[in-house]
Amino acid sequence: MHMRKIEVLKQANFGERTAEEESDSLDQYFVETDEWRQLYRGEDDIIYGPKGSGKSALYALLTNRRNQLFDRGILLLPAENVRGAPIFRDLVANPPATENELRRLWKLYFLSLLGHAIRDYGIDNEAADRLEATLEDANLLPKEWSLRSALRAVRSYISRFVNAEAIEGGMELDPATGLPSGLKGKIVFGEPTAEQRDLGLTSVDDLLRLADEALSSVDYKGWIILDRLDVAFASSKELEGNASRALFRVYLDMQGLENISIKIFLRDDIWNRISSDG
Repeated sequence: MHMRKIEVLKQANFGERTAEEESDSLDQYFVETDEWRQLYRGEDDIIYGPKGSGKSALYALLTNRRNQLFDRGILLLPAENVRGAPIFRDLVANPPATENELRRLWKLYFLSLLGHAIRDYGIDNEAADRLEATLEDANLLPKEWSLRSALRAVRSYISRFVNAEAIEGGMELDPATGLPSGLKGKIVFGEPTAEQRDLGLTSVDDLLRLADEALSSVDYKGWIILDRLDVAFASSKELEGNASRALFRVYLDMQGLENISIKIFLRDDIWNRISSDG
């Protein structure tokens, strides 16, 4: 006996409303596209399109292929939760004051992701040891590590860091380093002077190069992937714009790194806004 059409429709499963809700089952019915193959080969860094075009599905699929990527010598480092509340939504209540502060946040956050991966995968060489020690000294590698705890540690470090040009009344500087007294850690955001280097200070960019060297020494690459900015900043277009522009400036700053890539999944209207703003 043939099943009636209404019974077939009742039993049919057309998937969940969003890619985040069905990330575990995407592999069962996903048809590989040229866009996917280019992404999987590492040829594309910016994946943008309108809402509902499949960006989050590609992001979820990439996270599902973490083991296959590892076998190719690629460490996949998701910078945002695939499902649930986006961690960057935490910025909305108390946003960074300037776009420059957001650039600092992105770089330190990516460093924390890289440091955690290098520690977690047991990469052991001189560059890795120096990177881990510096991040741990600055409390940027929480022992109970998660994306949320990493972001919280980064925000805490930045909030305590005040450079000489932005000092307000009552801030006491260490005369030896030019940094605020009591700041734990020796990471600065500009280029340290020779005297500061002698005191052990290092820049964020120096540490990113150190992470690149640590990965190169064991023939691995790190892919930092980031999605759901539109969800995280839905209630603040100003923060969305500032955070996105800062992110792309950091992306450009890191283009010289041979073993670290940032792959950004973005709605095309956000991309168009930040492109038109320069």
